[in-house]
Amino acid sequence: MGNVTPTTAAVFVPEVWAADIQKHVKANLVFADLVKRADADVAQYGDKVHFPFLAEVTARDKSAGTDVTFDAATESEIQLDIDKHKYFAFVVEDIVKAQSKYDLRAAYTEAAGYTMAKAIDSSIAGLATGLSQTVSAGAALEDADVISAIQTLDAGDVPRENRAFVIHPEAMADLRALDKFTRYDAVGQQGIQAGRNNGLVANVYGVDVYMTSQVTTTAGTPDLLNNVMFHRDAFVAAIQVAPKVEAEYSVDKLGWKVACHTIYGIKELRDAFGVRVTLES
Repeated sequence: MGNVTPTTAAVFVPEVWAADIQKHVKANLVFADLVKRADADVAQYGDKVHFPFLAEVTARDKSAGTDVTFDAATESEIQLDIDKHKYFAFVVEDIVKAQSKYDLRAAYTEAAGYTMAKAIDSSIAGLATGLSQTVSAGAALEDADVISAIQTLDAGDVPRENRAFVIHPEAMADLRALDKFTRYDAVGQQGIQAGRNNGLVANVYGVDVYMTSQVTTTAGTPDLLNNVMFHRDAFVAAIQVAPKVEAEYSVDKLGWKVACHTIYGIKELRDAFGVRVTLES
């Protein structure tokens, strides 16, 4: 008898499936938590939200013995349409449930919930391209670019609280190369090297910095990453139906039908409250 090898004994060697499903990677979803929210306004009904704006009034000089002048201002508004309905649906047949080692219904349901949240986040991220104020960082994000973006907001009397700077990992790499943001003796803390699960990675000049791959890209030569520094009121989101799972058993399918969906609207609210910081990708 010759040697018993893996080839000749292949029928006796089992193939083993891992205990866990290797799930797809997930981006840091930060935008929805950083913008103005109007969920409560549409929680019960409605397909549009009106945001009236009160213009700044002007002080007049009063002359003795003359009547005052009464101003009649015509104010403006921004309308937010609740017009986005996203979903993901699937069927898990009974034969799959009976024969699969994995709970595929639970796995796909979890993935669907993340997909809905990502859709909302992506929609908000896309609003950055509509901002009229832009700082062009060129091939690398530098200290001067950050200062310029902050100066733009300061010049527009944008409140200093509730500001955020959302950047792509490529921009984050540039900031890490600036030792003034990483040296302990410069920042008095662990600074930019200290990351957190919610995407918050640093505080630069009093502005919280968040890193996410959700930052959009504008195609061109070269492509531009649309990093954005903004106040909470620059953008608004109204989530009428938070990501929600519906499921029912289908006799026709002999399996469970599952759908996850969300209904929402997004809008730029105050253009002067945001600055797009473009970076060549």
